[in-house]
Amino acid sequence: MDDPRVHVRSELFDSRSVPAQARTTSWERVSTRFLVPLRIHTDAGAVSGVIGTRRVGQAGFCRLRATPHTGVRTARMATGAGAGHYKIALALQGPTLITQHGRRVLLRPGDLAVYDTSEAYSVGSELEFGLLIALVPHEAIGVSRDRVAAVAATRLTGPGARTVRSELSALSEGRAAPALLDQTLATIGALIGDTPPARAERHRAGDELVECAKEIIGHRLFDPGLDPDYVAAILGVSRRRLYTLFAERIGPVAAYIRTRRLEHAREMLSRRDAAGVSEVALECGFVDPAHFSRLFHRAYGAPPTRFRARAHG
Repeated sequence: MDDPRVHVRSELFDSRSVPAQARTTSWERVSTRFLVPLRIHTDAGAVSGVIGTRRVGQAGFCRLRATPHTGVRTARMATGAGAGHYKIALALQGPTLITQHGRRVLLRPGDLAVYDTSEAYSVGSELEFGLLIALVPHEAIGVSRDRVAAVAATRLTGPGARTVRSELSALSEGRAAPALLDQTLATIGALIGDTPPARAERHRAGDELVECAKEIIGHRLFDPGLDPDYVAAILGVSRRRLYTLFAERIGPVAAYIRTRRLEHAREMLSRRDAAGVSEVALECGFVDPAHFSRLFHRAYGAPPTRFRARAHG
């Protein structure tokens, strides 16, 4: 059987090959095909540039140089096609601004950053810019999502940065054997581990942080990986501080997440067009329908099937 790591294919698109009025929509369409679904915004009238992709095994490499624009992945888009990947960005030309989890990092040529396609983000510039982006599945990095969330949209720093820059460039240009990919992914994982986690500004009050945490939880009830560690990483606080803030105002963080999941499930089951119990469980972040049914019964005095029947008369 062929080793999937040695499979290589590439494509190139130059937006100047289409009429000016169609360039931005064409760029959006190609960006979606080469990377993940995005919305492209520009004040320049049209996006002019070149974008190329090279697939090496489980990783996609995308190199672009273009006029000012911003690619936006909304929270709704982040739950659909293209979710479950990380993007590692290497700035090649001009300044590039990346935002995620309420953070902003301005990359200069040579800087590296990581962000998650399962979360909302934006990336772009008000000047002409160039980027090299590696798109890899979550599981390929070998680092927990909590750890990646803690450094997303920050500048990656550490002894492996120079190696990552060199190997990403070589793989994207076909100057390195595809077998180098595993080594590069391991080095990226180590670099993410070496980068100091982002920290919330000291002036942010406890009440503000708790409200932010509740918003983070409310937007991610469908995600089975949602837990206190992940919330703390996105907020930029320690797990202990998150626990303390919640304990003083609401109660245990894990209990709050579980309650919000169950409340969302109850709302869904109350609708006339409610999906089956298993689908509702998955939509609310419960991977085990039987466990969901037990928790629901304990919280509302009836199993989900009986609750739905009563709600619909």
